[in-house]
Amino acid sequence: MASDAASALSTLLTSIWSLFDMTYPGLNMSVRSVVFGLFMISIMIYVLRHVFGFGQGSSGPADRSGSRSVSSARRYDEK
Repeated sequence: MASDAASALSTLLTSIWSLFDMTYPGLNMSVRSVVFGLFMISIMIYVLRHVFGFGQGSSGPADRSGSRSVSSARRYDEK
């Protein structure tokens, strides 16, 4: 029973893995190499973002105009 399940699983994984061996017409590239290339590009973008700090919001001083406390007598002076 266990060997039948292992055999069926092996057959299923082999058939799925063989789908990645198909090549794009005219490019001589397999689907496996394209998926691997896209995976490597995403890893490199992730590493570069963390090394150089891209996409983490502004690193400058925060706008503090909303955090000032203004007395109620001077609240509407500049309007």
